[in-house]
Amino acid sequence: MERVEKFDAHENLEKSDYLISFDVKALYPSIPTKEAIWKLENWLTEQCVELKKRKKAKIYSKLVDLCMNEDYFICRDQSYKTNSRNPLISEIFMKSIEEGIENRGILPKFWARYVDDILGIIPNEDIEKTLEAINTYTAT
Repeated sequence: MERVEKFDAHENLEKSDYLISFDVKALYPSIPTKEAIWKLENWLTEQCVELKKRKKAKIYSKLVDLCMNEDYFICRDQSYKTNSRNPLISEIFMKSIEEGIENRGILPKFWARYVDDILGIIPNEDIEKTLEAINTYTAT
């Protein structure tokens, strides 16, 4: 219900505005591992004020790197490699995409996301620019 209330709060809609919907195709396997770990380490470092805790953030990111890249297991004498991208890493990555779009000055009139499903209201003239920003996003 909260999302609907936010949607109703926008009285400045124009006839040229479009209701758009995006869905990240295969979110978990699509996340670039190195970039996601880099974003996680940055996020952890931002949360830590003390130097001692910042060092722990580096250790945590190394552990996540190990878990995401060394994810083999054996079952019935058969070895498998899993896709270990997890919801936390995905959330951090998706949030960084949103921040990147905002930093480019692309501010939709309405933007709501649930995991990888996005609903927005965008002026007609910004649709292509927004889509390009999302599709070409890389964290820097």
